[in-house]
Amino acid sequence: MKEILFIQSSINGANSQTKRILNYFERYWIKNHENTSIIKRNLVKNSLPIMDEEVFSAYYSTPLTQQSEKQKKAIEISNELIDEIKCSELIVMTAPMYNLSISSQLKNYFDLIIRAGLTFSYINNERVGLLKNKKALILTSQGGLKYDKDMDYLNNYLRDLLNFVGIEDSTFIGVEGVAMKPNNIELEHSNAEKKIMDFINNY
Repeated sequence: MKEILFIQSSINGANSQTKRILNYFERYWIKNHENTSIIKRNLVKNSLPIMDEEVFSAYYSTPLTQQSEKQKKAIEISNELIDEIKCSELIVMTAPMYNLSISSQLKNYFDLIIRAGLTFSYINNERVGLLKNKKALILTSQGGLKYDKDMDYLNNYLRDLLNFVGIEDSTFIGVEGVAMKPNNIELEHSNAEKKIMDFINNY
């Protein structure tokens, strides 16, 4: 049985463009891969702890017997998130662009899964990602258009975060011009759906 992890990070609820793409992915995937177990993680409806000094120290310096309830809860959630991604061969992540980058909810998620000894390690003075043999599909949206690849902070940032933990096979599919060219939204979604079909057919 295939294991897939869905991570939703849009704050726009039913109006989310990336949620619409994810819904299409789910329908087409199940049609072609019936024997699949899907874990769904909504980062907006189920908010995560925010990284601060207290949470960070729980990772590396505060002994378990001395941890506060806040620290214990954060570690418990972090472990749960890491277990989810470890058991999944494909991670499908919605990542709409907000102010040139990812949502704060998605940033919180990565802060909780990037942990030394669990998802990455240092071996012979080199960083090694520990989440091997996985693929990631990132579903994106943005209000404007991609004029300059040097300003593509979202895709590059997410690719680097995934590489950091060992997920080096990542594909980006999305829609753009949602605010700038709203009349093109249906065409954008049509193109995204074709790419999703190709992704799934060749998986």
